[in-house]
Amino acid sequence: MEEFQSYSPVEIIASNLDELGCRSMEAREQLLAHLCELATEIADGFADPVAFLASLPEHRFLAPREQMYTDSPARAYAFAQSTYQRALLCIELRKKLPLTEDAWNELFFPSGDGETDAPSENRISYQKNNYTDEAFGCFSEALGGARVLYVSDFTEVCENIYNGLSEYGILPIESSEEGRLGNFARLIDRYDLKITATCDVRIGRERMTRFALLRRSIALLQKDSARPMYLEGSCTLTGYPAAQDLLEAARICGLKTERADLKRSEDGSRQTLHVTLSTDGGDLPAYLLYLAMEAPAFHTVGYYANYTA
Repeated sequence: MEEFQSYSPVEIIASNLDELGCRSMEAREQLLAHLCELATEIADGFADPVAFLASLPEHRFLAPREQMYTDSPARAYAFAQSTYQRALLCIELRKKLPLTEDAWNELFFPSGDGETDAPSENRISYQKNNYTDEAFGCFSEALGGARVLYVSDFTEVCENIYNGLSEYGILPIESSEEGRLGNFARLIDRYDLKITATCDVRIGRERMTRFALLRRSIALLQKDSARPMYLEGSCTLTGYPAAQDLLEAARICGLKTERADLKRSEDGSRQTLHVTLSTDGGDLPAYLLYLAMEAPAFHTVGYYANYTA
């Protein structure tokens, strides 16, 4: 019996944990290898990224969790059944389409060049007061110069953008006292406008109002690497994916949830998630690929930087 070494309970537990850690690492490496193979299979034959992106909602390479692909063994064994695996697959897919940052932005956020007539270019509509004047000055500096078109009410701001009388408009969207301003959010949604920048204006010592610079399509302003970017959007939830799936996928892709509001319809039949995500340091294209496949109903409200007047 002398050849048998005596182990303490602590040593046994530590040894078991080390073994479990090694097994977990091996399983993760195998999973990544399988997902990489599946990403290659999906991306093959799509030399045109625009055609590839347009195909995602129709092809539904990832079926709902309760379904399984049976037509392809390769897809079956590598089938991503969890949000974690699906998000990792989208990260691998992004690697298969090695576009530049500008190319990814144009792919997901078409600038709509040519939609604005020269007379209205860089013209900003807003209802004049001291605070919107401050916001205008901030946005004008970010645009590199702008012209103003004063209006009598907030609806006219949206109508001017929608009808092409001005390229941009300014509306308040949030306050430190009331939070997100629902009436203005509904106005933005009614005219299907996009947030291209936001600006925080102080009102007195303690209050703050956040104004949005709106446009018919997203237009990225002067890029400042020191200033974080935000993705804002909403999605009506009909089962899968659920709100926690969308937020978990964002986390896996390196995005940080700044704000998430979940509201139920008046009849209680559905819920809508409105979310603002910080994209700083994250893999935004991978998350947008996830949304394109798993939540094609996701409606992008804006992609923007925040400024301070």
